Amino acid sequence: MSLNFTAVNDAPQLWMPAWIPGSYLMREFARNITAVHYQVLDSQIRDDDTHPKVYRAHKIDKNTWQLPKAKAGQAIGVHYEVYCYDLSVRTAYVDQQRLYGNFTSLALAVEGQEHRAVQVSLAVPAAFLAGKDESRLLLACGLESTHLRLDGQHSYGLQAGSYHDLIDYPFEIAEQDKFDFIIQDSTHQTLHHRFYLSGKHSANMGRLQQDVTQICQCYLDWLGDAPFNDYTFMTFASGQDYGGLEHINSTSLITPRRADLPTLDEPKIPSTDYQRFLGLCSHEYFHSWWVKTVRPDVMLDVDLRREAFTPLLWVFEGFTSYIDDFMLQASGVIDKPSYLKLLAEQINRYYQTAGRAYQSVAESSFDAWIKLYRNDENTGNAGISYYNKGALVALCLDLTLLQKSNGRYRLFDVVKAFYTQAKQNDNKRIGINSADMGTVIGQFMPIEDWEDFEYRYVNGVEELPIEALLAANGINMHSNSKRRLTSMCLGACAVLKHLLDSKSIA
Repeated sequence: MSLNFTAVNDAPQLWMPAWIPGSYLMREFARNITAVHYQVLDSQIRDDDTHPKVYRAHKIDKNTWQLPKAKAGQAIGVHYEVYCYDLSVRTAYVDQQRLYGNFTSLALAVEGQEHRAVQVSLAVPAAFLAGKDESRLLLACGLESTHLRLDGQHSYGLQAGSYHDLIDYPFEIAEQDKFDFIIQDSTHQTLHHRFYLSGKHSANMGRLQQDVTQICQCYLDWLGDAPFNDYTFMTFASGQDYGGLEHINSTSLITPRRADLPTLDEPKIPSTDYQRFLGLCSHEYFHSWWVKTVRPDVMLDVDLRREAFTPLLWVFEGFTSYIDDFMLQASGVIDKPSYLKLLAEQINRYYQTAGRAYQSVAESSFDAWIKLYRNDENTGNAGISYYNKGALVALCLDLTLLQKSNGRYRLFDVVKAFYTQAKQNDNKRIGINSADMGTVIGQFMPIEDWEDFEYRYVNGVEELPIEALLAANGINMHSNSKRRLTSMCLGACAVLKHLLDSKSIA
C-alpha cells in the first residue's frame, strides 16, 4: 500500500480505524499492518543519487503513527504492508482469485485531512490476470470508477469526497457473474441496481434477479424514494461462511454456495436456506435507510478509534431484523405461512435464551462492544441479543401501534417519519436518541402508552406479550410442554389481519 499527501503541519500523524461501522466490536485493524515507512519526496536528503531517504514511522499508540522528519508543506510518500486474508465482510482478502477490501482496514488516514477529497488507484498485477476470463473480471464497488489497461496490468481509479466517504465503499475484483435491474420510486425516477456474485457456484441467476428485484421494489413502494441513485450488491459464494455489512449504496455479503443460493429447479416458494439469503439481502438493503441515513446520534460524526456507546442498537438492528423477513412476504417472494415460520423461529430463539430475564434489550445494545461479539459459555444465561429480542420488541411495538390506533398506524409509519426528517436535513442524515423515539412514536399512539411499553420491554426485562398481541390479530401460537413454539397459523376467527397486510405499510 502507498499513500501520498502534502503535510499541513510538522510531524504529521497517520491513523487506522479500530472498528468498522455496522459491526460493533473493536477489530483493531492496525494489527494487520507491519512497519510503516515514509519519504519526504521533495527533500534533498537522498539514500543515493535518485531516491529520497526512507524513514521508519514512529508508532505512538495502538493505531497511530507519527512522521517526525516530515515538515509542513512537504510532499510525503508512505509505504506499508497489510495482511489481507480474512474472508469476512469486515476486512480484506487477497489471493490468486480475488481481491477484496474495506478501506477501514486498508487505508491510513492523515490526521486533520480526513475531510479532503481522496483519489485511489487499484493496480491489478499481470500475474493475477493469468488464466482468467477477462470478460468476467469485474470491479464491484458502489463508487464510480475509471479503468485503464497498460503493460499487461489493469488499474481502476476511484474518487471519494473524503476519507469518511471512502470507507463506506468496499470493493472486489474477481471473475464475477453479474446482472442489472432497475426499480422506480414514487416519482417514477429510475434507480439502477447491480448484483455481483463471485466464487464457485451454480446459482440460478435469473431466479435471483427476479426475487431481489421484487424485494427492492417493495422497499421503494413503502418508503417512496431512496438515499441513493444506484445500489450494488456484492456477494461472495463460500464454503460455509455467512454474513453481511451495510454501506450507503451497497452491501457486502458472503453466503454458502451449496445451500443458500437458488438452484436451477428452485421451487416457487424458496427453500428455507434460500429464504435465509434473501432475508440477508433484505436486511442489508434496508440499512441504507435505517442505519446509514437515520442512525444513533453518537454515530452521526463517529470517531472510529473508540467505541460509540448507544442503547438504541435494538432499534436499528432489531427493527431491521423484524422488517427484513416481513418484506419477503410483503413483496410476494414468500407466502404468509413461510413468513409465520420465520417469525416462529425468532420467537423460539427468544424463549430458549434464559438471559432475557436478566438483560434488557437497551442494555444489550449498550454492551454490544463487550458482549454480543464475544460469546462464551455464559452468554445465553446472562444476556440477550438485540437482534433477536429487538426484532420481537419491534413486532410487539408494531402490534401495539395497530391496537392503540385502531389499525391506522404501525411501526412502518414510525420509520417513515424518521426518514422524512432526515430528507429535510441539510446533509440528508439525522442522528436520533431515546427521547426522539418517544417524540415520533407519540405521534402515532398515546405517549403514556409508549412510556409504559419502553419501561416494561425496552429498559425492563418483563416477558414480551407476544402471544396475546398475536392472538388479537388472529394468529395462534402452538407450543409443546417445554414452551418451544411448534407452529403459528392464522386463526379462523381473525377480525384484524393488518399484521400480514402489505397494503398497510404503503
